[in-house]
Amino acid sequence: MEPAGVEVPIVWRGRRARAFVPTRLDDRDLWLDARTVAEAARAHAAVEHGAETMPEDFAALARLLLRAEGVASSFIEGVTAPVVDIVLAEADESGVPSAAAWVAANLAAVAEAVEEAHVGPLTVKSL
Repeated sequence: MEPAGVEVPIVWRGRRARAFVPTRLDDRDLWLDARTVAEAARAHAAVEHGAETMPEDFAALARLLLRAEGVASSFIEGVTAPVVDIVLAEADESGVPSAAAWVAANLAAVAEAVEEAHVGPLTVKSL
């Protein structure tokens, strides 16, 4: 199996560190064995079943879950902001940098990716 990436020396906040740089997806062998394909098919069927049983007015819930995931993933990356500030940053087009603006931009990118996934198959470029 090929390495998943390399570590490179960096200076972060005035300190020496090592950063992980993953191998580009289009440079990786993404072949899946039969067991993994079968597990993915089962997961896909479960998601399809969930989608079929979802009430018609689930859009608000979906937005809320997507927002919660975006805020949580930003927290994991060390970026935090009050939800109220994030909501205000989503409406603010001034471009003033802040943690809330960064989280809002991340949420917008995720929402755009979800919309793009509905249009057609995912590609290396879209990822």
